[in-house]
Amino acid sequence: MVHIDTNIVLVSILSIQSQAEAGHLPEDVSNALNAVVDHTSEQISTVQISLSKILPEQGSYDNAEQMDRQALESREKVLGKEHPDTLTSVSNLALVLQYQGKYDEAEKMNRRALDGREKVLGKEHPDTLTSVYCLAYLLQQQQKYHMAKPLYERALAGYKVFQSHHPTTKACSKHYTSLLRELME
Repeated sequence: MVHIDTNIVLVSILSIQSQAEAGHLPEDVSNALNAVVDHTSEQISTVQISLSKILPEQGSYDNAEQMDRQALESREKVLGKEHPDTLTSVSNLALVLQYQGKYDEAEKMNRRALDGREKVLGKEHPDTLTSVYCLAYLLQQQQKYHMAKPLYERALAGYKVFQSHHPTTKACSKHYTSLLRELME
């Protein structure tokens, strides 16, 4: 197993984040990343995942997508396509695709994450339920209300067993209520 030097990861993230906050985000974040991080797959993947969460806040969706794709590729090679961490990378990519309005590709990634999590973690695992909720929300955004409704209901039923006051449960409930209102109109 490769040891990840957390100091290198932190310095790498902070270096690129400070460049972004100063308005000097490198055109090719991948090259900037490679300049400051050792080239082990796990190190790069960890930094890419961290950056992909920062970049959308900076309005840099293309770079976030690039980071998520590279992190996913690294995790698939190192951990395998069905490892829970790989499936998290699939979900992260789906989210940034959704932010960009690339709904068909986002739906494909959400379905891949959901199928994998059902297989690996089980249908009632909290991460699986999060995938159900994310897919429901994406379908609602596309006005596919009748496809989204049973997914919201499944997610809410599962969430209430685990965490009725959790922020994700509350958000899912709020979006489900919004969907019901849209169906009545």
